[in-house]
Amino acid sequence: MELIRAETYDLDKRIAFGNYKQRKGDVTSSVLSVTGEDLRSAPVGNLSMSLGGRLPGLYTRESYSEPSRTTTELWVRGRISPNGGTALVVIDGFPYDYNSNQLFEYITAHEVESISILKDASAQALYGIQGANGVIIITTKRGIKQPLKIEVELNHTLEQRTTTPQHISSADFVQLRNLAGYNDTGNPYSYFNQYATEGFISGENPDYFPDNNWRAINAKDITQMSRANINLNGGNDMAVFYTNANILYQDGMWKLDPSTTDYNPNNQFMWANIRSNVDIKLHKYFTVGLNLSGNIKREKTPGGKAVEIDYGGSWNGFANNIWYRFYSLPPYVYGPATPLVQDPESGEISGGEVVRTSTEPITSWALINRMGYDQYTVTNIYAQFFPKLDLGFLTQGLSISGSYGYQTNSVKGLFVNRTYEGWVRTDDYSELEFTKLGSNVNSPLQYRSSTSFYYNLNYKGVIDYKRRFNYVHDVSAMAYAFYQHLNKDGVGLPYKRINSGFELGYGYDDRYLVKFNLGYSGSEQYSSQNRFTAFPSVSAGWVLSNESFLKENEILTYLKLRGSWGKTGNDRGIGRYVYLDNVTLTGGGLGFLGGYNVNEGQVANPFLDPEIITKQNLGLDLTLLNNIALTVDVYKDRTENGVTSATSKTPNYQGIPLGNYPRSNVGIYENKGFEIALDYNKDFSKDLNIYAGGWLAYNKNEIIFWDESERADDYAYRKRSEGYSYGQQWGYLVDDHNGNGYFNSQEEIDNSGLVYEIGTPKPGYLKYYDLNADGKINEKDQTPLGKGGAPNFLYAFNAGFKYKNLDFSVLFQGIADYWIVGMDVGRIEYNFNGVYTPWHLNSWTAERYANGETITYPALSAQKTSNHENSDFFLEDRSYLRLKNLEIGYTFNVFNGLRVYLSGQNLITWDKLKHDDYGPEGPGGISAIPVYRLYNLGMNIKF
Repeated sequence: MELIRAETYDLDKRIAFGNYKQRKGDVTSSVLSVTGEDLRSAPVGNLSMSLGGRLPGLYTRESYSEPSRTTTELWVRGRISPNGGTALVVIDGFPYDYNSNQLFEYITAHEVESISILKDASAQALYGIQGANGVIIITTKRGIKQPLKIEVELNHTLEQRTTTPQHISSADFVQLRNLAGYNDTGNPYSYFNQYATEGFISGENPDYFPDNNWRAINAKDITQMSRANINLNGGNDMAVFYTNANILYQDGMWKLDPSTTDYNPNNQFMWANIRSNVDIKLHKYFTVGLNLSGNIKREKTPGGKAVEIDYGGSWNGFANNIWYRFYSLPPYVYGPATPLVQDPESGEISGGEVVRTSTEPITSWALINRMGYDQYTVTNIYAQFFPKLDLGFLTQGLSISGSYGYQTNSVKGLFVNRTYEGWVRTDDYSELEFTKLGSNVNSPLQYRSSTSFYYNLNYKGVIDYKRRFNYVHDVSAMAYAFYQHLNKDGVGLPYKRINSGFELGYGYDDRYLVKFNLGYSGSEQYSSQNRFTAFPSVSAGWVLSNESFLKENEILTYLKLRGSWGKTGNDRGIGRYVYLDNVTLTGGGLGFLGGYNVNEGQVANPFLDPEIITKQNLGLDLTLLNNIALTVDVYKDRTENGVTSATSKTPNYQGIPLGNYPRSNVGIYENKGFEIALDYNKDFSKDLNIYAGGWLAYNKNEIIFWDESERADDYAYRKRSEGYSYGQQWGYLVDDHNGNGYFNSQEEIDNSGLVYEIGTPKPGYLKYYDLNADGKINEKDQTPLGKGGAPNFLYAFNAGFKYKNLDFSVLFQGIADYWIVGMDVGRIEYNFNGVYTPWHLNSWTAERYANGETITYPALSAQKTSNHENSDFFLEDRSYLRLKNLEIGYTFNVFNGLRVYLSGQNLITWDKLKHDDYGPEGPGGISAIPVYRLYNLGMNIKF
């Protein structure tokens, strides 16, 4: 979090709103910012990862955690609509909502002057139909009039998983699998005979009875990342420039087989980018700015396209499709390759073929070592041109500017793949014999390629006026128009948007502040009569500390009350050209009908509007003793024309499939919460500065009306959406009145009088409440589990000091009141050929129950049973507190400063999970790549 110094001069800080900047003391909106210098303490490969915990109201979540390819979702004040999404990203005045999260991969913290988040309607209204989900403003650095300054920074980072699932040995696996079979069929050796079972338990002959930890065999425990960065800044009266160049290298995370020598399949990531921002003064009143930045990424991953082409598997890119295969292949399987055998007569060596199973044709080892690789070269280019004419010769404070922006992204794919023979071990564990399965052969490498491309064209014009009259009257006005032409990858017709608006502001004597905004925007995805929508907003502020009765107060040194009301819009999630009927002709029809079939699809709705969200915000900014700053915001957002399928009362038999009916503006949603931030910052001497701070944010959304049909009277809950938060999960409540929540005997099942329509229960199965008291257990008994798809509370706190040449900072970040039903791989045991974790080691058995031993899981099964329904048994509290960032540095008095520092990211996590197999963040259980912990050594030299 940016630490706001509470002295008066901080009020002159400039806050970026995208189309303009405003003095902090004049801001009446809910806006917060962080500097690029603060973000540089995070030793991460993706800029979005550095934002966690630094801005109140910004929820960050790692949804994918491969090193240097981490995807971080960014939500401003939660989810305002089921159709909404993550925040709009604006880079140097141009909005980008297509692949917006990806754009963070192309910018480094070194290039960033500041990042602001716009949280209320008075700040978002000018972005019209794109503003409702929050706006993240990225402003890059510009040159300063000064002699050339050069800054070089070098970093080397070690990356380590924060969690590693416990390895379940073959001995335990075989017993658990047999136990599952026994529970299902009554046969104690359903999957492994007595000879094999005893062989795996003894472990005396690992050649015949192996115990393979596929993760340890294939994945490194530590990976490394190196970065080099150089900044150049300077200029004179005529021109100033800022140039940044950055190179990042991420090494591979896999262990390669020594025989894989004809190519290197390891996943690697190389990224190089350069930015040059130049401002030239051509005349006293005329300047031009030019931003040029280019990024080239080279990404490589083993396996790749051959998976989907030759083996029928799925492949969506990178390490996630290798990681889950560590657990889909059981540890008892011999491998990873057949033994090498030498012919005693010829001396020829054979073997070394991939070992698979009848159900798992693709193993993690084969993906890494036998299938080749995919390589992607990604090129992303920004070019922005900013002419500006100062019209001060007409009237002081008036200017006009234009801007043209071009962004292009292209991906060149090179697929170097091959197939391999798959061999399966026979069921006779007294022999080490293998048979070939399938028709694939060991093929040579085959080369293919692909290309994809998208581009953005942006045009904007701005008229700006700022002036102070008679030392007390501050007048400001701004009007702008923006046009976007976007060609998405693989989509023929371009997407077009127009945003425009104006703003009027007035301040009297630095005490009374008011601002009025009107955004007006449209998109070609709506019909002509509904294409444009207006978004008004108004905000006001009262600086009480500048009133005569508080002006000389030495304790209360600053106090401002803020309030805003306005409307913003959302055009996401509705589909394209919804105002047109989708009728197509295909061949194959009867001749007398012209030889065509007429296919009726989407029914048009020419009256569909963008969602309009009315937002209210009340805020307070307070400073005590010039060093303690408190900010409080309370907000409420309401949507009364939400886009949803309005077919709840439409019968199925009327002739049109319900899925073809258009969506309508009938939904009502609400989103509300508060944010509190407290900061302390004080210079105790010229050598010592100490700061500390923290914030707490609460957010809750509710679907009030979604045109949801009520279920029948015999449902315990007749609605599953209305009245609940977006992402609300449903399931059964475990009845634990008997002390443990399981059926502990057949007699107990019989005496319950319940009929289970979700699977016949057996001893050791979970007992569920019959909430509607009809004597049956089915979906009518399901109840809300958890509190929606996002945490209700976010918080962070930080501290640091600078003493002479020594500096230190620490940041903690956390979430609370976040519950998820975990039904992922490893939590559920029947996936693949069985996936077991420590929960299952103490599953219910009659003996364990009779002996009063600890029971942590229902009776195991090799197939889906009533145990595997959503229930509060699987409900996990995903709250956590994380030591997000820590940095300690020392600056030596050589050159213009040589700073050496140590920093870390995600160092320690405290959570409420009852295990250590996966962390509280991200979906997927043990099959997902875990969040990484980073240790970094850096050096910064200034010339």
